[in-house]
Amino acid sequence: MLLAAVQNRSTRLFNAMLCMTLLPGPFGLAAAEGRASLNAHREQGSCEFSHVQFVKLANDRPSYVLTVRSFGRDCRSANIMADISSEPGRSAWREALRLATFEGSDTAQVSRSQVRRIVQSWASIENTGEAPAWMKGAIRPKAAGDPTVYLTTLERPDYERIRRAREPMICVPIGPETGHCVAALPRSRKVTVFLMRGV
Repeated sequence: MLLAAVQNRSTRLFNAMLCMTLLPGPFGLAAAEGRASLNAHREQGSCEFSHVQFVKLANDRPSYVLTVRSFGRDCRSANIMADISSEPGRSAWREALRLATFEGSDTAQVSRSQVRRIVQSWASIENTGEAPAWMKGAIRPKAAGDPTVYLTTLERPDYERIRRAREPMICVPIGPETGHCVAALPRSRKVTVFLMRGV
């Protein structure tokens, strides 16, 4: 029964990842926003906000720019996008999530001020050293006594290198009780999804 429960939680976590809206490239939003984007911020029903901060994912590399923004005709149909750029106009990692996926039916009553707060708190900066160890012989990372399911698409050596580097990682939600964290690979310094977690 315990194994089945863990497998079910793992399946839900992977399904949450599959439900994400991935944007194809640095200019993927252009077609979606179209002509309305020029005046959207002036319209009363507009739900566009942004939050920008600099994050140093690796001690030997310049800071990345983390931009979180909302877009949509109104707050009920808002999307939240997180973008990590190594330099202006060059996205190293990007994804978008419909707010309804995160908030559920609550978006019917969501206000502009609520969306603004969501954008400002969407991403958290954590440390890779806080991730659970992936013990030799185990099938995945696991923390003793923690009911959270932890998954990764990395091989164990790469996962452990990132964890032991104890460098910052950017964590964002991908569902009501699921999220994943992005970090820099130690050798190539490419940005990758390091850890997925959910309950």
